[in-house]
Amino acid sequence: MNLNNVNELKDLVGLNKPTILKFEANWCTASRRLEVDMMRVFPLYENDINLVHINIDLSVNLTDMFDITILPTLIFFNKLGEQVKVVKGYIAPEEFEKVLKETFYDN
Repeated sequence: MNLNNVNELKDLVGLNKPTILKFEANWCTASRRLEVDMMRVFPLYENDINLVHINIDLSVNLTDMFDITILPTLIFFNKLGEQVKVVKGYIAPEEFEKVLKETFYDN
């Protein structure tokens, strides 16, 4: 799912389902690599967690709102809409899965 504005964000985050915002750019090699590697793991969790893609070139207001300075950046929200974790930069698929489990399943 792609997101472009604050109103869409408010409608999505905190709807009784954890959400990950993935800030990325088409020109960013690390963003593209993370996308490919995340998709090795994320299908196992996609029924439980929203994954929202935010292209920084199309969503300047969201980029500014979350003070995004490094790509890719993943921001994790619990099912109540509370920000619980931020991961900046590329992470390997194994590390991504570990973060998913620690953030959303080990509570």
